[in-house]
Amino acid sequence: MAPSLPCSVLTLCLLFTLSFAASSSSSSSSNLSSLSSLSSSNVSLSLYYETLCPGCSNFIVNHLANIFDDGLIEIVDLNLIPLGNARVRSNGTISCQLFDMLGIYDEHY
Repeated sequence: MAPSLPCSVLTLCLLFTLSFAASSSSSSSSNLSSLSSLSSSNVSLSLYYETLCPGCSNFIVNHLANIFDDGLIEIVDLNLIPLGNARVRSNGTISCQLFDMLGIYDEHY
């Protein structure tokens, strides 16, 4: 039985990636010096999330928080960017696009 097309494509991609990695690994001094300069800088990670979104909150609390537990935060410049049309109403409550859409859904369904 012939492998399915997605499996074949995935296998080809993996082989290409492995062959590229093997051919690009060189022990020249210029590559080593550029590698050492890269290793001294932190990884920049920007997370755009929707405010008050249960799925985003779940990801931040249950998954993103692991970078603090594992010590990975030492090499990460973390930038959290709230999105989702959040706004503070005059009565002090917070409204966002998700809750507005849920209200419309509840009205019609």
